[in-house]
Amino acid sequence: MKYFAGLLAVVAVVAGATAAVYRLWDDVTHTRSSDNGGTLTAPASSLDPGLPAPAEGQVFVSGTVTGGHFEAATVPALPTPFTVTTPQRGEGAGATITGVDVNGKTSSIEWDAGRPLVVQGDGGSLLLGPVTVDLTDGGGTITLDGAVHGFASATYTIATPVAVSTGGLGRPADKVTFTANGDSHVVFRGGATVPLGATAYRITGQGPLHLEGALSVAHTDRSLTAEQSLTLDSGTYDLTISPVGGGWAILATLTGPTH
Repeated sequence: MKYFAGLLAVVAVVAGATAAVYRLWDDVTHTRSSDNGGTLTAPASSLDPGLPAPAEGQVFVSGTVTGGHFEAATVPALPTPFTVTTPQRGEGAGATITGVDVNGKTSSIEWDAGRPLVVQGDGGSLLLGPVTVDLTDGGGTITLDGAVHGFASATYTIATPVAVSTGGLGRPADKVTFTANGDSHVVFRGGATVPLGATAYRITGQGPLHLEGALSVAHTDRSLTAEQSLTLDSGTYDLTISPVGGGWAILATLTGPTH
């Protein structure tokens, strides 16, 4: 029941785009028949005639993911509070925040990764550029390096030692409150990551993708195959994930060569 409830949460995010794939998941993972007294039956080997098939060059994927890697991923905004960490302290790791207002002055803020970056703020969020997402059976992370991210217009507090500059040398501060607007940005470095929350996500992207787990793959010829891993070296992907016991429920459309 928890698995089914998790999938319903995913469908609520993108009901129109994933309805057919959800019906596919229900069809291929159904193990009991009302016509034979509830005895176990084998999973289907082909799509139900009433379901659409993937387009040429596409596959539909459903099942449970215990490991995943998505590059150049578009992920919804990250609401506050959130905490950013790096694998190591200092040594070039950290973040530079620009175009924010501190005490009425346009300022920049430098975080040197000496401690985790704790960002708070009512109604605020980090507007993510392309990121890398990694899934595990117990959670997931978003890697923030390599892109320019923005902030929703709001007031934020960094509850971490930083340096604040209004044009000259930065002055140290144990914490700082700033106001962000459309010109406010942040760049992370040093392998900065933030945890993936235990909620449903829609993730799209154009780039490499790899999945591991108990996967059912529907092909253009309407055949279904069971796979333990699947890789998209290049192409596009549109997927929804929702946390379930032992991993993430997934519904996905992959466009491009897979293996």
